[in-house]
Amino acid sequence: MKKKGLNLDDPVYLFPKYAPSRGGATDIAFVDKSVKTEYRTMKTVVKNIYFKACVDRQAMRRIGCEITGRKNLVPLLVNSRILLAPFKMRKPLVRGDACYGYANYFAIEEISEDGHTCLIRFFNGLTIPVLGSAASARKLYGDASLIAKSDILKACGCMESDSSSNYFYGAEGNPASKSDIEELKRELWRIREVLGL
Repeated sequence: MKKKGLNLDDPVYLFPKYAPSRGGATDIAFVDKSVKTEYRTMKTVVKNIYFKACVDRQAMRRIGCEITGRKNLVPLLVNSRILLAPFKMRKPLVRGDACYGYANYFAIEEISEDGHTCLIRFFNGLTIPVLGSAASARKLYGDASLIAKSDILKACGCMESDSSSNYFYGAEGNPASKSDIEELKRELWRIREVLGL
């Protein structure tokens, strides 16, 4: 069950919550409908996602600010499969408490209003309630859409093939041959000699 090139380890949403006797926690839902509770704050979880993707979080936030014209509630682009759109998901319990969570723009199927509750439905059947009106949620979704449709994905090299997580595979998805590996070794030795190492 894949949509728009999402991998099984890509997050569908990040939901902030409070765990008794542990403090701030984050529920992370994945493409295969599994939900994992991280006993870390939302900020730490987002930092870890960027760290795992080897992307500069502050630079991507700055670019998102330029594209959307916003200073707060900026969608966070990680790579070509993960664009985290912020939504208010719960009321803060104490000052400084995380109340905004993130939904992956590429996994959102529909934003609807059910009575007084706004719901985000994802392509894999998961739904989450969002505080606020459907109109405000659609506005935040629209900001993420601006980033997704901009040229930033191509410009920053975020376009990835399905095999990008394995560096032994080329752009065509074929494994590297022994001759390819030998050629790389020769190049590395030449570089080493030039640098005097």
